[in-house]
Amino acid sequence: MVDLLTVDHLGIGIPRGSNTVALVEDVSFTVRAGESYGIVGESGCGKSTTIRAIIRLLTGKARITRGAVRFDGVDLAQAKESALQSIRGAGIGMVFQDPLTALNPVLTVGRQIAEGLRYHGQLSAADRHARMLEAMRLVGLPDPARIAASYPHELSGGQRQRAAIAIALIASPRLLLADEPTTALDVTIQAQILRLLSDLRSRLGMALVLVTHDLGVVAQTCDRVAVMYSGRIVEEAPIRRIFENPRHPYTVALLNSIPRGSRAGHPLHPIAGMPPDPAHRPSGCSFAARCPNRQTDCEAVAPGWTPDAGGGGFACFHPARAHAEVPHG
Repeated sequence: MVDLLTVDHLGIGIPRGSNTVALVEDVSFTVRAGESYGIVGESGCGKSTTIRAIIRLLTGKARITRGAVRFDGVDLAQAKESALQSIRGAGIGMVFQDPLTALNPVLTVGRQIAEGLRYHGQLSAADRHARMLEAMRLVGLPDPARIAASYPHELSGGQRQRAAIAIALIASPRLLLADEPTTALDVTIQAQILRLLSDLRSRLGMALVLVTHDLGVVAQTCDRVAVMYSGRIVEEAPIRRIFENPRHPYTVALLNSIPRGSRAGHPLHPIAGMPPDPAHRPSGCSFAARCPNRQTDCEAVAPGWTPDAGGGGFACFHPARAHAEVPHG
């Protein structure tokens, strides 16, 4: 498969006084055409910041400080705003975490879905309306004409997220970025949205980058996965290798925290502690303070990247040998 997106040594920071606090440090990965790529980790590890940087939608004072983000040969990190506007929606679609805040409360759902076609100058008004209804049917919204005339607060959470996905897909992007698209939904609706994303990726031939804190989600959805911790990718591998032979102790800890079966038979193992404050990262491995494998060298210097024979690699001086069972559901 051809590489569609290449993130190359990406750094993201925020000014604090005379210094810059690094939110994301030296992140690199590729997404191939038609591939589903997962980015997983705890809250605060830089996942959402990384994918927002791809289309330069960073919030507050956060800025790209180094690296490149290449999509179809264009470096989005350096591109002019006019070039970015032509790529957002038409080349890269985005689904945000909370559909209620992502949707405009004073515009009808149908108008918001069709807006991408109008902005990119595609089709007549009548054809845009027909395409909008088609997109609503594609994402499984019932009675598209009624919902098109509704406002976001009149829809259920699952319907709002389906409408948000329709907005992201209306201009036929080649890449869809999904930032924890099921977090605000109940468990039943989460499963429906995940199945929808997988089905749409297959039917439309687009690539998907899925951000989540749940390795169980990527097991059902993704071809490859990157595990992020404290602003860095600490492990990357094909999905089956991650579950059958995780190498980084943080990946093992995430796997052990996945609920499996009854509490009595499979007790949870939460990860003690919290990721470090980006403004006060240790000089060595950022996971060392929480790691059962830590040794003296872990606290002295950050580990480099070790390529893995099965694809991907990891950043750890003392990799794990644990094996885990692929969760189903």
